[in-house]
Amino acid sequence: MDPSSRSDNHHQRRRQGILETCWKVKGPSDHVITCTITRDDEPGLVVTAAYAADHVVWSRRTFNVEKGREIAAAWLAEALRTGFVHDE
Repeated sequence: MDPSSRSDNHHQRRRQGILETCWKVKGPSDHVITCTITRDDEPGLVVTAAYAADHVVWSRRTFNVEKGREIAAAWLAEALRTGFVHDE
């Protein structure tokens, strides 16, 4: 599958609401990435780290909140390792 089409499909899905905001980090450019766990019109949950709804950095589908938190924690570690800092 072409990664760009997968991203397009993600943006076309209707979000039904944020279940949890996992973290926010700020990069050298002062832009904030927010990681959330959301429910949409597909089965399961979506973990997304994004600058904005149309600028997704990471996105992955999972079937429970606990696994979503594990995914978010791994992404946070990577963001911090590459120079991002926690944002309040």
